[in-house]
Amino acid sequence: MKFAVSTVILFLLFSFPVSASVSFNGYLKSFFLFNNYPETPDFTIANINTARARLFWEPANDFALNAAYAVSPSYISDSQGFGAASPYRCVDFNNQLYPLHAYSGSGFVIMQNLDRMNFVYRAGSLDLGVGRQPVALGSARVINPTDIFTPFSYQELNKEERTGVDAVRLTIPLGQLGEIDSGYVIGEKFEESLSALYIKVKFNKWDTDWSVILAGFMDNMMLGLDVAGSLLDAGIWLETAYVFSGILKRYNSDNNYFRISAGFDYSFTGNLYFFAEYHFNGAGSTHFGNYRMLP
Repeated sequence: MKFAVSTVILFLLFSFPVSASVSFNGYLKSFFLFNNYPETPDFTIANINTARARLFWEPANDFALNAAYAVSPSYISDSQGFGAASPYRCVDFNNQLYPLHAYSGSGFVIMQNLDRMNFVYRAGSLDLGVGRQPVALGSARVINPTDIFTPFSYQELNKEERTGVDAVRLTIPLGQLGEIDSGYVIGEKFEESLSALYIKVKFNKWDTDWSVILAGFMDNMMLGLDVAGSLLDAGIWLETAYVFSGILKRYNSDNNYFRISAGFDYSFTGNLYFFAEYHFNGAGSTHFGNYRMLP
């Protein structure tokens, strides 16, 4: 069980244009969490604070630079600690600024994250992005089966920014509503076995957005389908992924798995909005004994 007691978000706390081609802005955010995990009998407390600065520089019409850096001084009272950094970063700073010694997972800690540092080059209608950037492949609201690079967990509250990964990304438009999005996502120390390739073809048919996704990652291959449209006055979406586990190295069809998220949303009035989403995850085992018991 997890719930937030207080959330304060001050977006664009310091936002001002420096010139016609440069902008600098950011925000502060703070929230408290009370957690009760099944493996621990007591409630634990976390106070997460984030200061994030963002820079956009466009020296010419065909070239732009995006950068973002965040510092998070926080207090964690339990051993859950912070999640690991993204595995899809070839090089990175040490994400722990304080304490200087190894972090035990509880107490006061200051973390840092160079989350964006990418160059975008536009050649006609083509966009080429190189560097640290967000890569999101699906349209589901809560859990994205096709997002294999930096997926949000189901209990994640901090969803304003998707974690940046190191990638070379090429986007080619297909008409007014379609595109081909392809990229090479670089793993730690440029290791080929830790890197990934993907291609997503998006098109519009019957007033509905369709995306077909093919990705190879960490010796696995994923085939995905993402559909988003409307039915009567409600929005609907369906996102699916089938993963061929280890097919690029040692294939065992018994380890393949299927995931799906399906949902709809509806606006009753300008101030009343409702949405629901169903998720199925076929990964893992149906036998409890196959999982390691926590101490």
